[in-house]
Amino acid sequence: MADIIVVDDETDVAFMIADYLQAKGYRIRM
Repeated sequence: MADIIVVDDETDVAFMIADYLQAKGYRIRM
């Protein structure tokens, strides 16, 4: 699976990144 996922909606990308970081235990910076 590719590390970079292309999505039409930038908001979806932001949520995907947030979920990815939370899964790794990082704190989200808004």
